[in-house]
Amino acid sequence: MKFRQWQCSLSFFALLALFINVVGMSLSTSVVSAHGQVATHKATNGASATYSQKQARNTAPTPFLHRPYYGSRSIASRTVSFVDHDHPWYDNDGMFVRYDGARWTNVAIGSCTGGVNCYDGHNGYDLDMHFEPVLSAAAGTVTRASWYNPLNHNSSLGLWVAVDHGNGFVTAYGHLSAITVAVGDQVGTQWQVGTSGTTGSSTGPHLHMATYYLPNWQATDPFGWTGNYPDPNVVPDNYLWVDNPGNNYPVPTLSSNGSATYPGAVVVDDGDAGWSSTGSWTSATGSTDIQGGLHWTSTSSGSTTATATWRPNIPADGYYEVGMYVDSTYASSSWVPYTVYSADPNSSGVEISHTVYVDESHIGTFQGPFSQENTGPQWVGLGTYYFRAAMSGRLMVGNATGENGLQIAADGVEFVPVSVQAAPPVPNYSFSVVSDTSPKAMLPGGTATSSLTLKNTGNFSWSASGTSGTQAVQLVYRWLNAQGQTVSTSSPIALPRDTDVGGSVTVSTSIKAPAQFGSYTLQWDMQQGGTVFSQQGAQVKNDSVQVVHASKEVAPPIWRPIH
Repeated sequence: MKFRQWQCSLSFFALLALFINVVGMSLSTSVVSAHGQVATHKATNGASATYSQKQARNTAPTPFLHRPYYGSRSIASRTVSFVDHDHPWYDNDGMFVRYDGARWTNVAIGSCTGGVNCYDGHNGYDLDMHFEPVLSAAAGTVTRASWYNPLNHNSSLGLWVAVDHGNGFVTAYGHLSAITVAVGDQVGTQWQVGTSGTTGSSTGPHLHMATYYLPNWQATDPFGWTGNYPDPNVVPDNYLWVDNPGNNYPVPTLSSNGSATYPGAVVVDDGDAGWSSTGSWTSATGSTDIQGGLHWTSTSSGSTTATATWRPNIPADGYYEVGMYVDSTYASSSWVPYTVYSADPNSSGVEISHTVYVDESHIGTFQGPFSQENTGPQWVGLGTYYFRAAMSGRLMVGNATGENGLQIAADGVEFVPVSVQAAPPVPNYSFSVVSDTSPKAMLPGGTATSSLTLKNTGNFSWSASGTSGTQAVQLVYRWLNAQGQTVSTSSPIALPRDTDVGGSVTVSTSIKAPAQFGSYTLQWDMQQGGTVFSQQGAQVKNDSVQVVHASKEVAPPIWRPIH
């Protein structure tokens, strides 16, 4: 999935700064400089200042970052967008420079390596994370936990969290669907700070993680610089990842089963014996709702006038991952307060309450910053909490969101015991091409029709439409030049039907040749959401194609005998 470049104007920043100053929030120019043209001015205002900054930081810092997610998958396997070392403040100057020195000039956004975006000025790493827990990359103090732009929730990082690590660096986590921390909280390494999503300037669920130097929020690449020429970034880039940055915590991704409940979960649905409400709630039915129904209420800009409570029958003392189900309908609020009442694991009989804020408006079908989006209904994790069987643990939601005329949906909630969780099977992203009618030669900028028969050699069925919370599997092609560099990447191509494991499906699609003549590789690949099959070990299908002058023969002449 491609994530489009975020854009803004200086007038927007002036408006945002004015708004936040009026409501009394602290907004330094550092936050503004994190994503806009103000940063361009700051970072380019005087070569001597930039040189002094680099000289002051010429000692490599001690690596301190850990992966911002559960499990042991590498950052590289989840990366869908790199940091641009050339003006990493969203300066669209036609040049992109990767951490290893590879450069692209005036090329399409999806032109780094297969399935990975590189667009001008990107200041962080976009990671393929589909509504899953987001962890702090290191210990520190939460300094931001709100909407990046309260006036426009389709702007910039959307719902975001920032953590100051006390060593001159701050990390930011954007496009979240839920925030589990508050400003001033002290967090440890790999503590959950939120749940990934697609808020802000985003075209699909993922995590934007950025690392900055304080105090001016100047972006740096945590993978450092390995190019064979001077790093073009105005601040030093050093490798900041610790050895063994992953973890083996047995906490699952509740969204991994689509709309199905997680195996072993204690589920409380609206209308069950463990569910109660106050105020006015309206019942509704829907095919994607848990047990076919839900309740909804209107938001309140003042005090709470309606609540709903889920009380699970906890079978045993222990840690449980709590998740709430957000439907495609009756869920338009962007700041829904869910309060978890759990037990103090160190003090018997002591209750602890913790409030998590969830954005329901960017789940299901909604108008995104560029087009209509549809994530389908989702399980959103609220964090891991300790519950005791003898205590009345519960989850409560209220309608005091500060909004007028919006809706909150109440459906199922699951409490998944950590002690019995079995991680879902690791998907095998594999395919083979049984037949391929791609042409051997084309005219510059010309079009042709290719028909491919694809066989599902993986371990999960391919969904053509992405229903029931499962993302669609799609075909994609890219053109590589003689040097192996990606020249262009196609938009995802839909499969005509679902395909079971071991089954085959034929796809016919129009392809467009590069505009310049030469020898090219037409490379066929597949993807599911932001996961590109070749990055998970699948073998691509490569076709050699000659793009020839119009004056040349596209096909060899037919031989005829001379009479």
